[in-house]
Amino acid sequence: MKRIMIFFLMMVVCPSMAGDFPKVKGWKPVGEVMTYNAGNLWEYINGAAELFLAYGFQSLRSCDLSHKDLVVTVDIYDMGTRLNAFGVYNTERPRQTKPLSIGAAGIVSPPYQCLLLKDVNYVKVNMYEGEIDEATGKALLQALAAALPGGNEYPVELKGLPEEGKKLGSEGFVKEGYLGLGELNNCVFADYEGKGDSEYQYFHMLLGPKESSKSIWEKLEAKWKATKVEDHPVLFKQIPYKGIVGVILTDKGIFGVTDSEKESEMKKRLKVVVK
Repeated sequence: MKRIMIFFLMMVVCPSMAGDFPKVKGWKPVGEVMTYNAGNLWEYINGAAELFLAYGFQSLRSCDLSHKDLVVTVDIYDMGTRLNAFGVYNTERPRQTKPLSIGAAGIVSPPYQCLLLKDVNYVKVNMYEGEIDEATGKALLQALAAALPGGNEYPVELKGLPEEGKKLGSEGFVKEGYLGLGELNNCVFADYEGKGDSEYQYFHMLLGPKESSKSIWEKLEAKWKATKVEDHPVLFKQIPYKGIVGVILTDKGIFGVTDSEKESEMKKRLKVVVK
């Protein structure tokens, strides 16, 4: 029994051989591969571990790679599902940088960081020695994407959102507390263009384990006002800085819209998701 416990502890915190890490074309591994799980992730990224754990973190492989005079630390987070990986990527990516079409999406932020989303993996590249430029960062992300298994598609859950008026690349996923409300969880969303410079969001509430649209709706009914749109039940609420937010129950699930100034505007927008 004692030997088993010692072996378990070694497997949790000890480094592994470079063969456990993808071979990245043009880059050589430096040192050993470090692996982490949900039980010890905080040892590597401290308080930042909470974000990853909230989105279903499975495991992390970390390794230093070298190319000419550059050394980078590559962290490959297995998030279990494409949606979870997308949620973390979307939370951490810099909004001012346009994503590249590498993997599902890639970001190069010279001189110190690159990000990659591919399948269930979220990859962070941080400079250890030297500074990375746009061309080198792009080539590294392409090599990483080629080395990792899986497809390059965005999560299929995002396809349920309306297409008309959607702002390209504005999709997101919030695991807990969308709009700062505890009753809105597992929400995919996107930005849409309104009148003038105004914007609003459509969102879709995904079902968690042991949940149904009915059970979620019943919880919302206790806190939100009720109305209807084309015989579909609607609940709505005034939220600071987000205007009137409404949700509608359809045969495809619960959809919602934000930033309406009037109830009539909210209803007009919700008609889109029942067509």
